[in-house]
Amino acid sequence: MPSNSKNPETEPTTGRPLGEAGVGAGSATARYEEVVAGADASFGVLIYDRPSFERGWHYHPEAELTLIEESSGSRFVGDHIGNFGPGDLVLLGKNLPHTWRNDAAALRQATRARSIYVQFRSGWLEASAGLLPELGEVRKLLARAARGLSFTGPAREQAALQMRRLPELSGLRRLTAFWELLDELAGADGSEALSSAGFAPMLDELTSERIRKIHKHVYSNFRGGIAHQDLARLAGLSPAALSKFFRRTTGRTITEFVNEVRVGEAARLLIDTSGNVSEIAYASGFESLAHFNSTFRAIKQLNPSRFRELHRSQ
Repeated sequence: MPSNSKNPETEPTTGRPLGEAGVGAGSATARYEEVVAGADASFGVLIYDRPSFERGWHYHPEAELTLIEESSGSRFVGDHIGNFGPGDLVLLGKNLPHTWRNDAAALRQATRARSIYVQFRSGWLEASAGLLPELGEVRKLLARAARGLSFTGPAREQAALQMRRLPELSGLRRLTAFWELLDELAGADGSEALSSAGFAPMLDELTSERIRKIHKHVYSNFRGGIAHQDLARLAGLSPAALSKFFRRTTGRTITEFVNEVRVGEAARLLIDTSGNVSEIAYASGFESLAHFNSTFRAIKQLNPSRFRELHRSQ
């Protein structure tokens, strides 16, 4: 089981960041992260506090609940790409590859990357739910977390308060508080599945290395043109084979992936800068304003101006 304490300044990282600062997920080779066992607790409560998020693209057999306290950037969970900021709360199922990556604005502002996260083996909770009917909703929550869950609304705020208390507790009080925390999330109305239902992590070395090279090239060049032939050459495949490989592995086409990366950058610029929509469209790699507007709306379910308006009103 995870230990109750770990020095965040000496915690080993599991991958190297990719591309330019603030762009990309880190190594796309999903690395196994070993969670140090502890005899004094059935789960670990840890605090990450560093200049930037540096754990890389990784997975572990423990489920994980992560609360972002400081910093912002892109969140990668399975085949999901989204934005995160302070207050972001995500529950990850076991063996689901993930990482958090700072954006350029957060790195320029020299803010700390700080989070509280709980790591736990879900097996004992699932077994307990079989013996204790009261934990039935928690078992359902863990099943839904196989794809990753993001929480919003009042339940997220209450859960954040409970997570901040956990490091101060010990023994049965900590265990009880943790069960109450999971029960709060199990009954939450505002939760969203992150990774697609068909996503299956491909963790073999060759597949991961090919995806790593593709990700690195896209993250480094998404503001300009990205040639399909260049990606095929990096992956050691023909263009036709690359298209089939990427879709089978990630559940999306290369074009869809590139557009998601570009829209993620555009969303950050809409929130963090005062540039007009046209300027942001071209700065994010789109060749026409019409294509940008249609793509942004398809991914975010909002047009760019409305997206900015909603964020500023908050």
